[in-house]
Amino acid sequence: MHLGKRTPVDFYNYPTGLENVTLYIQRNYKNPVIIVTSKGYGTIDERKRNYPKHLYIKDNERIEYIQGHIDHLHRAIKSGANVMGYIVSSFMDSFEWDAGYVLKYGLIYIDHKNGLKRQKKNSAKWFRRFLWT
Repeated sequence: MHLGKRTPVDFYNYPTGLENVTLYIQRNYKNPVIIVTSKGYGTIDERKRNYPKHLYIKDNERIEYIQGHIDHLHRAIKSGANVMGYIVSSFMDSFEWDAGYVLKYGLIYIDHKNGLKRQKKNSAKWFRRFLWT
């Protein structure tokens, strides 16, 4: 049995777990500064799944993933956890050591078929609005 919703790259989306582990660290390790790094939602490259590009731009699952984790970190902060940062996995799709360019974690879509043209995904637009509100 797994907690949370399975992602396209066989990880699980379980933001409550991030809150729980953060509060565990607070209680058991004298509340050190915590910076959550490389927290991202991966998808599979469209060339491997034959998905049209627009499905990668409309990445609502990534928005749900990031929002859920930030919400649960906020709860942990309100409970006294010393969280000082949250870093989304990748600004743009990049090379992964174990998968090359097949996995897509970025907020910016890189079109490998069109001269590496970049396009903001919905998650990039959402994240910008989140940061500036």
